[in-house]
Amino acid sequence: MNEVVLYISQWIGAVAVAMIAGLSPKFHRTKLVFLFPRREGIVALGVFGFGLLTAAVFSNLAPFNLFGLPVADSRRLAIAAISLVPVGVALWRRKQPIRSTGWSPDKLTGAMQLGLALAFFSIFLRGKFFAVINGLNGTELAMLVFSLVVVLVEETIFRGYIQLRLMGWWGEIPGWLVTAFLFSAAQLPRIMLEPDQLLPNLLIVAGQSLVAGYVMLRSGHTLAPTLFRAVSEWLVFVQ
Repeated sequence: MNEVVLYISQWIGAVAVAMIAGLSPKFHRTKLVFLFPRREGIVALGVFGFGLLTAAVFSNLAPFNLFGLPVADSRRLAIAAISLVPVGVALWRRKQPIRSTGWSPDKLTGAMQLGLALAFFSIFLRGKFFAVINGLNGTELAMLVFSLVVVLVEETIFRGYIQLRLMGWWGEIPGWLVTAFLFSAAQLPRIMLEPDQLLPNLLIVAGQSLVAGYVMLRSGHTLAPTLFRAVSEWLVFVQ
């Protein structure tokens, strides 16, 4: 539970930074409006259902390795990649641009600045600042790449695709909170594989999801919560 306390201090700092940054003109965005919000919301819930089913199936498969990754990370990467497929299909079938998943080019610079600021605060508040500046070994660098890739996919699915559509259907706050719940539910099959750590892992996943969703709400761009979550999760591997 000590790890959870460190995360809480990080989350408080991240929310404060995102709240202040959201006042900047860089994030004064035109609200994304869908022509058929209810239909878009139902499709988003379908994307979640597919991802949850994929997570449940892969969590019960025989162990396997991808790119030399540990079994748990291999499963997570496979789940994320497969769960992204219905997002691509939905965008193609509905002729929607990539920016409708929170990847608007005109907000990229501001989102990168906010994401890097959140990453820096995460490193500092988790007490890993000197460990990072003193140099990283090959394993730590490899896990940084892994975290960036898998979190980018997860955030595109949940914060970029699902949250924006649920916000358009139910409103900003309900859409944010429901998406945070759905993300936590989708991660449940994975974290249940460590039953002795179930409660702290669930609290961390839920807290990370709420904060990432809030960062998305304030920035309007998927890159900001991606950088926040990727670095936050990667710090577990930094000694």
